[in-house]
This record gives sequence, C-alpha cells and structure tokens, in this order.
Amino acid sequence: MAGYLGAIPVPQATQHRETFTATSGQTTFNTAGYTVGFLDVYLNGSHLSPADFTATNGSDVVLASGASADDVCDIISYTAFEVNAQTFTGTTTMDVAAITGVLTTTAATVFNGGFAANSACTITTADNLSGLIVASTDADAGVGPTVQLFRNSSSPADNDLAGNLLFVAENDASEATVYANIGAHLQDVTNGTEDGKFFINTMIAGAEKSRMFMPATETVFNEESADIDFRVESNGNANMLFVDGGNNRVGVGTNAPVGTFVVEATVPKIQATTGSKHLEFGVGGSGCGLAMTDGHFMTFNHQPFANRGTDTNLTERMRIDSSGRVGIGTSSPSALMHISGGSTATDGIHYIATNTSNGPAGIVMNSGHGNWKIINSQTVANALEFIDGGSPDATRMMIDASGFIDMGPQSLSGVGRLNVSANPDNNYLAQWWNTAGATVGHIVVSGGGSATTYATSSDYRLKTDAQPMTNATARVQALKPVNFEWISDGTRVDGFLAHEAQAVVPEAVTGTKDAMMDEEYQVSAATGDIYTPATDAVDEVIHSADVEQPETLEDGQQWRETTPAVMGTRSVPDMQGIDQSKMVPLLVAALQEALARITALENA
Repeated sequence: MAGYLGAIPVPQATQHRETFTATSGQTTFNTAGYTVGFLDVYLNGSHLSPADFTATNGSDVVLASGASADDVCDIISYTAFEVNAQTFTGTTTMDVAAITGVLTTTAATVFNGGFAANSACTITTADNLSGLIVASTDADAGVGPTVQLFRNSSSPADNDLAGNLLFVAENDASEATVYANIGAHLQDVTNGTEDGKFFINTMIAGAEKSRMFMPATETVFNEESADIDFRVESNGNANMLFVDGGNNRVGVGTNAPVGTFVVEATVPKIQATTGSKHLEFGVGGSGCGLAMTDGHFMTFNHQPFANRGTDTNLTERMRIDSSGRVGIGTSSPSALMHISGGSTATDGIHYIATNTSNGPAGIVMNSGHGNWKIINSQTVANALEFIDGGSPDATRMMIDASGFIDMGPQSLSGVGRLNVSANPDNNYLAQWWNTAGATVGHIVVSGGGSATTYATSSDYRLKTDAQPMTNATARVQALKPVNFEWISDGTRVDGFLAHEAQAVVPEAVTGTKDAMMDEEYQVSAATGDIYTPATDAVDEVIHSADVEQPETLEDGQQWRETTPAVMGTRSVPDMQGIDQSKMVPLLVAALQEALARITALENA
C-alpha cells in the first residue's frame, strides 16, 4: 500500500517538493503535478489553510491573495494511499486520510474537527449511485437511524441557527455554490416555551429564495413573493390545486385560471356540510346552485332562484335574465321588473304589516328630494292613500272603497266621483302648460273659496288675421238642439247630436260619423296556468312550460300540452265627441246680431 498513515508524513510518502520565489502580486504557481487534496502550501515558512489557496486541476496552485516580491512559496505534494475494508476499534485518531472501500467504526471512533482542527470533513465517492448510508441493526420497531445536528452552545439565543443541510455543486465557473438548503432556527430558547423555525431555501437566478417557512404559528410558502407557481397533484389530475404566482390567481382542476379563483371540472362544486347542508355552490345534479340554509336554494342557469323546501323539483321563483331584467312569476321578463301573478287573488305585490303599531302596509318611494308613500288608509276603511313625505305626513290623494277620488288637503270622500279641495284665495286646482313652459289654461278656486273659474290661453299675440264673425244668427238657427236619453243609464238631458252639430260648428266636434275601429279581444281563455285535470274524455293534466311539473301523476293521467289563449279582432264604433264650450263665440255673435236688429227696429 502506497502513501502514509499517521500525523507526520514520512520522506518516502512525499511525491514532490517545489520552492518558488514570488514576484509582486503573484497568485498562481505552476507545479510538476499533484494529487488533488494531498498537498501542503507554505508561504515564507507559514502553513496555509485550505481557505488560503485553491488547488483543483492537478498542476496549478492559486493563492487567495497575491504574494509580495521575493516571498518564498513551498508546495509539498504527497502520494495518496488506500485503506480497503479496514476496521478500527477502540479510540482511533486520524489527521489526514483518503479512505476507499468500507470503513467500519465503533462508538469510540472520534473524528476530531473533521480530520483537521477547525476544517471540514469530506467523504468523497466516485460512483453517483453510492452515498452515505446510516444503517441501524436495532430490532426495536420504535427506533430508527438518527442523524443529529447538535448545536452545543452554552449561551443560546433566540433566532440562532440550529443546523443547516446544504446541497452544494459547482457552477460553470468551478465555484462551489449552495443550490438548496434545509435548516432550522431557535425561535425561542426559553425553557418550557421553546419554539423552532424550519425552512427550505432554493437558489433562483443566482439568489437564495425561501420556498417554505414554518415558524411556530404558521406555514408560509414562497415567503419572498417570487414569481413562482404552486401545484398539487391528485390521482388523475395534475392540477388539482394550482396557484398562479405571476398573475395572482388560484385554479382548481386547471393550470390556467382566467380569474382570481377558478374551478374547472366536469361537475364543478364547492360544498360545505355539517350534517345539515348550509353552503353549496356548483353545477350539476339536484344540488346545483347556492344553498344558504338547509333545504333552500338560490340556483343559476336552468333553475334560477329556486326554493327547494319540500319542492323536490326546485320550482323556479325568480329569474334575472342576461339583460338585467327581473322576472317574478315569469321566466321571460319584458321590463326591468316584471311580476306575473297566477290564478289566486294573493298573487301580486303585497306588503303585509302584521303589527299595526309599525304603521300601515304600503309602498315607500324615496329620492333625494324627499319621499312619497302609497298606503292603505288608517282612517277610512278599504281606502288607498297617497301621502307626501313631509313632517308631518300629509294625504294628497285618496281612493275610497266606492271609487271616489279625493285630492287636496281635506277629505271629501263620497261627495262625487272626483273631489278636488283647495285652500281659498285663488288656489290653482289644475294648470296646463305648453312645451315652452307657458300656462295655456287652468282651473282656479276664487272668491275666497266659494267659486271656481276656468281659463284657457287667448292672448292676441298667439293669433293672426282676426276677422269679425258674420252670419252667426243663421248658423245658430241651423243648430238642432234635442232632448235625448242616454242608453247606458236611461237619463234624459238636453244637447246636440255630434254629427249634426259638426255641420254647423266643425271646430267643436271630433271624429267622423259612423266611423269604426278594430279591437283585439280574447276569444278563449288560456289553459295550463295551474295543474288541473282535463275536462275532456281523456284524463289528462294540463300543464305549462313555465310551471314546474310534478314528478308523478295520478293513475290514468297523462300530460297534455298547454292550450294558448285564442285572440281575435272585432270592429267596434269609434265614437264622436263634442266640446260645447267652443259654441260660445258663435252664440255671442248671434246675440250681437239680434241686439243690433232690435236696436235698429227701436230707432225706426
């Protein structure tokens, strides 16, 4: 066996001894050759540690710091030796050795300072399949081999490094680089409350980055917020959980989430159960939708806003379509809010106040300019009140049970079909305006509240080509006043027939004699609004596509498609109308003509 064994090299173990005189700043010395790891370097008689030089290629020795001019550098290389299948018993101390084969030690074997005081111990293998194996032959099932990194310190402190497992390899510049490490810190060294921190770091783009950090109270992945992804595989799905670090998105079943949180699956579902179901969000099966409480669903797509309860078919209760229209009782809303009632009197809009101390039932409309209320009256039975939102509230209109309408500050119900009250002293009951904002007519309470006056626009600036009326007497004589009976209620009154007056005063009459117009009407009622047995010979159940169908039918029953309502068109009279106030100018002109003739006769 060649080489040496022991603390002091013997002469025959020396391979080369070379002496160099350095120039100023010289760092590299070319030798005749050496075995890597088996040489000593001296500078001016002082032994250099392995950290003070590099010797890796078998010929060059490179100092970490340049020598001065005339410095003497001695380089001594040694012949390597081998120890094959050696057993060391007792206490064995080795300063420097390269060992191949099998080294068997006992508990008394001491590697003091890693074969050289205060330097590292290196175990080298030339076979990539080989490694360091710690084996235990202990038959105790509760014990296994243990690798312990023991920080033996008399003065430990919080956040001290407890130990570090480094994964080191050279880069392409022959530099030893830590590519990953696993370690632990002493987070809290207080006796009885000790806490530890565990970490896994990797090298990313030349910088060490924390990938997993586990202090006493949390577990953190990617603590330094690097642009990396996190992925968890399951049986059959490589992206069971995927965190897109660059785009700040999370995917379940996908590695390309298009939103902050995306679930992609054949039957995507998020579900939480605790005996009774309280939350479920998904698609497919009877549990599609969002269940907020046990037995109640708010579903989307084919069962929008359904209520489960005892209804196993998830009957639709409300729908919001793609245009933002809301339908209640209909799946095809035609307005922003469309309420379609069924066949019962309770279908519709209801506000029911079960506690009368909270005020009457009604509708409140609020805006930045105040509010209005439509309520059932608390003072008049079965009456509807329209109230302003002032303080105090004031009734502005009421419709009572008989259909009488009151408008104004006081109640006049029952006086007439339309009752308008106003405070005295020229209060306007009604006004009419043109598009320019000017008054064109009004009805006014006058005379201290004892009279009503009517006015319409008659300013001369609104008129042109004003001519005196002529032949008024003849036109009045052409009118045919009659006493007639109304067909609707049989009452008799004095008046005119519109078509006859139209020939004399056309400006006072609207429409055309004997005119007709088309009117659409429902010939037969629609069926299928509710579940009812058919009345024909076959015991069928009429149903509608807009109504959820029951799962089972009675014996002998079968489905029949809904029969839609049949609509028809019919011709009805287009009635004429007459404004008798427009006859007043004609009557005045005729009276003036008569007075003129009377005056002439008196003068004669």
